[in-house]
Amino acid sequence: MELKSIIAKDFETCFLCGRQSQQIHHIFNKYDKKRSEKYGLLLPLCANCHHEIHSNNLLNNDIKKLAQTEFEKWYGHDKWFEEFGKNYK
Repeated sequence: MELKSIIAKDFETCFLCGRQSQQIHHIFNKYDKKRSEKYGLLLPLCANCHHEIHSNNLLNNDIKKLAQTEFEKWYGHDKWFEEFGKNYK
């Protein structure tokens, strides 16, 4: 499966700091990991930023807000709730 992102321009550059990316962050992991892949809710990150996003709840929630905003541009608000069932905005 080819990965895509509806948020990031490419997978070469860390979305947060601009350095070379090393890892792919699934915005919704665990049970929703496949949905993150299906809808392009993925971000390229360097190792430092990936660690930061998992250890900083405020940053993690800001990324989820951004994901919801971008998702709704593509698929709409009703589809967001159908798939994820929670409002992050």
